[in-house]
Amino acid sequence: NVEYQNHIYQPCLPHILDVFNKLGGTNSTDDFTSLKWRSSMIQSITDTYDKQREQMPFLGYTPENFIYKEYLQSDAAKFGAVKLPEINYYGMAEVAIEDYIRDAFVMARERNERIFLSHFTSTTHHPFAIPEEEEYVELSNDGLGDLSHYVNSVGYVDRWLNRILGILDEQHVANETLVILVGDHGISVAENNGVTPYFNPNIGNFHVPLVISHPDLPHIDIDDAVESLQILPTILDVLLETGSLSHAQSRAAEDLIRNYEGQSLIRPLRKVSDEQSGSHG
Repeated sequence: NVEYQNHIYQPCLPHILDVFNKLGGTNSTDDFTSLKWRSSMIQSITDTYDKQREQMPFLGYTPENFIYKEYLQSDAAKFGAVKLPEINYYGMAEVAIEDYIRDAFVMARERNERIFLSHFTSTTHHPFAIPEEEEYVELSNDGLGDLSHYVNSVGYVDRWLNRILGILDEQHVANETLVILVGDHGISVAENNGVTPYFNPNIGNFHVPLVISHPDLPHIDIDDAVESLQILPTILDVLLETGSLSHAQSRAAEDLIRNYEGQSLIRPLRKVSDEQSGSHG
């Protein structure tokens, strides 16, 4: 994470939402586009790995809206110091921040705000440990230890994501929340027993899941090669198409979306450059 040492030439989503806050809505109490956005990052792990602490302000996250291991373990933590054991190099299992995930939506309602909430999971990173109270199911005793622990950690995170979705239902915000799940990188445990992508150019390390979900969105599978650069333009496109922005915000979003390298995933994907096709035709 060394982007903060240079110019970040395309605004991040918290930057854009901050601009939307300045543009405002109709100022009508019945118009949700008038509500201010709050951008938060919540994780149960350290913020010191790979210069994340230095990077976060440049991505648009303010200190008061950033929850991480060192804060959770301190006396300053809103719900008291967390005493859970650390399960990997980075920190505690995700359950350590359940109260904070719920509180983000509770506070949004009390403050009459909209929320952009980022959450970073780490249990599926090596050494693939899960909390002691979780049942571990061994796949085999034939030297598949890393794969077995990895599959169990994936199962734990699946159950954890289900708890987050349960919080959305509990707080009655599921129908007004766009959920996006994406991996930062894969892992080639099954392919070549690799526990890290470092110096391991296996496709399993670069093929990651990307799911964009809302109760009213149709089920669409995109089989083309896509990338994470397309997430932000897709979010702006969805906000525009669902009437979720005020007139001024919509004009800003329409101008911004054209400047991003990634294509919106709700549009037909352009796979060939017209210029390149013409030059070789």
